[in-house]
Amino acid sequence: MTTLIKKNRLSNYIYSSIFLVLILLLSTPNFSVVIVLILFIVSLSYLIENRQSITLIKADYLFIIACASYFLAFIPIAIIDGSTLRYFDAPSRFLLSIPIYLLIRNMLVNQKLNFNALNKAIEYGAITGSMGALVIALYQVIIEGRPRVDGFLYSINFGYLACSLAFLGLVFYKGSSHKLINLLGFSAAIIATMLTLTRGAIFAIPVLLIMTLFFLYREIITAKKVLLFAVSISFISMLSYQFIPTFKQRIDYTTFEFKQIIQGDTAKSRSSGGRILLWGSAVEAFKSSPLIGETYHNREIISQRIYDHSKYKNRVLLAPRAHAHSQYFEILACAGLLGIFALFLYLMAPLVYYYYLFSKNKNNIFALCGFIFTTGICIFGLTEVLLAGNLISLYYAFMQALLIATAMSYHALTTQKSSQ
Repeated sequence: MTTLIKKNRLSNYIYSSIFLVLILLLSTPNFSVVIVLILFIVSLSYLIENRQSITLIKADYLFIIACASYFLAFIPIAIIDGSTLRYFDAPSRFLLSIPIYLLIRNMLVNQKLNFNALNKAIEYGAITGSMGALVIALYQVIIEGRPRVDGFLYSINFGYLACSLAFLGLVFYKGSSHKLINLLGFSAAIIATMLTLTRGAIFAIPVLLIMTLFFLYREIITAKKVLLFAVSISFISMLSYQFIPTFKQRIDYTTFEFKQIIQGDTAKSRSSGGRILLWGSAVEAFKSSPLIGETYHNREIISQRIYDHSKYKNRVLLAPRAHAHSQYFEILACAGLLGIFALFLYLMAPLVYYYYLFSKNKNNIFALCGFIFTTGICIFGLTEVLLAGNLISLYYAFMQALLIATAMSYHALTTQKSSQ
C-alpha cells in the first residue's frame, strides 16, 4: 500500500492526514476516525515493508508502553467481569497510534518530513476545524434553535474538542504568517465552546489562555500588561453574562449549585452535587479493590448503597456503570492502582516530557503545543471521563503520536546542530 503512496509522496499524504483529522473532527460525524484508521493501515504497511531499516530507540519503547498501558490496565477487571468488552473500547484506540508514531518519527529521522510543513498542517488544520465547528454551532443555535450545541456528539464532548482546537491553533500564533486568520480561528473555536455551555471547557479557557500567552510572550510580560489582560478578561466575562442569556443562566445555575453543596444538599445541586457523590462512590470502589478496581456491576451496587443511606437523594448517583464523571476517579474505581500507573504513563508523563523539551529549547513549538494540548486534556478530565469516548480517545492518542514524535525529533535535530 505504501508503495503506491510513495509515487505520490508519502510525506504529502501524512501532512494531508494531519490536516484532515483536525478539519473533520467536529464538522463531520466521525470522518476524522476514518482518516486515522487509513493512516494506521498505511503506517503498519510502511513498518512491515521497511522493518529491516527501522531501529527502535528507548523513547519508542516508552511510547509503546505508555499507549499499551491504558489497554493492559483493564485486562484483570475485564476477566473478572466476563460480561462486557466495554473496558477496552477506548484503550484499543491508543494501540492504533503506535504505528503512526513510529512512521512519523522514522520519516523525521530520515528527513522525509519537513518541520515547517508539519507546523502548517497542525496550525491550518486547527484553524479550519475551528471555523467548521463554529458553522455547526451557529446552525444549531440559529436554525435549529438548540439551547446547547452538540454537533455530531454530546455537548460536553463538543465543548472539550472545540476548546482543544482553539489552543492547538493559538500556540502557533506568534510565528504564524497569517496572524489574523489564526486569531479568527481561535475566536471561532472559543465561541463554539461557549455555545455548548460546557462548564469544564469554559472554565479551562482562561487557564489555558494565560499559560499559552505566558510561554509565547514571557520575555515581554510586564505588570501593566498583566493588569490590562486581567481587566480585558473580566470585561468580556461581564459582557457575556449580561448579554448572553444562556451563559447567564449557566453561571447562575453554577452559583446555585455551589451554594447547595456548601449547605450539604447534593440533591438540589443535581449536576455538581451528583459528581461529588459519584467521586465518593469511586473512592469506595477503590477501597473495595485497590489493586485492579471494581467491576461495573459492583460499582453500581456501591452507588445504590450510598444512595439508600443518603439524606439527600440525588439520582445522578445511580448512573449506569457508576460512571464517575472524572477521568481520574473513573480510572481509580475501574482499574485501581494499575489504572493510576497507566494514567501517569499516558497522561502525566507526556506533560512532563513536553515541558522538559520546551525548557531546553524555547523555539521547540511542537513541545509547547504538546504541553498546552495535554494540559487542556488534564483539566477537562477533572469533571468528565473524556478519554472513555471513542472519538476523543482516538484524537488524543493520534495527537500524542504526532506531537511527541515531532517535539522529540526537533529537539534531537537542534541539539545535534548546536554541538557541531
